[in-house]
Amino acid sequence: MLRSSSVLLVLATLCACKEPKGVEVDARHLVPAEADAVFGFELAPLRDSPIGPLIHTAMQGDADMRGMLASIPDCDVDLANMRGLMATVVDANDKFVAVIESPNIGDEGTVRCIEKGFAKATGGPSGILLFETKGDVRVTPQQDGGYLVVLNKNAIAIMDKSWEDVVFAAIADPATRNTTTPLAKALAQVDAKTDAWFAVALPDEARAGMTDIEGADGITVVRASADLSSGMKLDVGLSTRDAPNAKVLEGSLTKLITELKPGLAGVGLPATLLDTLTVKANDADVAASLAVDEGALPGVIATLAPLFAEG
Repeated sequence: MLRSSSVLLVLATLCACKEPKGVEVDARHLVPAEADAVFGFELAPLRDSPIGPLIHTAMQGDADMRGMLASIPDCDVDLANMRGLMATVVDANDKFVAVIESPNIGDEGTVRCIEKGFAKATGGPSGILLFETKGDVRVTPQQDGGYLVVLNKNAIAIMDKSWEDVVFAAIADPATRNTTTPLAKALAQVDAKTDAWFAVALPDEARAGMTDIEGADGITVVRASADLSSGMKLDVGLSTRDAPNAKVLEGSLTKLITELKPGLAGVGLPATLLDTLTVKANDADVAASLAVDEGALPGVIATLAPLFAEG
């Protein structure tokens, strides 16, 4: 029989265990320096826009993403207020980190529900999630390596094993976060609350092949954001080697736009599609902006969709 003092000691110990306070961190600051591609989105406007089905179809091509899409709706997750970020290395299949933000998604019961639904959707085993405290966050190891991290009650992160150390360091210590690579600087210029956005760092071999457009071989990072509230307003930023490079690229793109306009109708696109397109160099950056009205957007997407499918 347990002594009453022992029982009191156990109870006191349990009561002293506090939930970790969690961390509030901009998802962009968890992107490792090694990453070369990042995609972010607000789910509701993306899902409800004409471009939504195209992106949904693309996501269905990945088994893990397909399983995640199938599992989340059955759990206590507010899809109307969900925001996400995914970062990777384009030529690697073991370097990935994602941050999903939505009210209540960081609840451990919700995480267990998502895991169970994911296992069912992918035909994999549904294991027991073992949470542990790591610094200020709760974590659970994933079956194939890596971790799921409860950043706070409204945000979770999922990472591959190869990026565990760097992401955990960024979670724990702001001084370790990547802010100096060309991609990180481009991410700082992106409005993370835009409906959809991406940033991609171009490797040397990719730039070497971009000789058709003068100045394009100097592009280091491409970033773009889309406002889908009414039609689509697309803002693109091209980071280049230096200001002279940007000025040359501005001239080349302006000339290219002029050459493309007469042939738009012949390929099924509105003849006025590029009328709102502007291109402007600013120091080492080239900014481009294009607005597509709500009525024209579905037709534009239908015409261009096969090109994305082929890519």
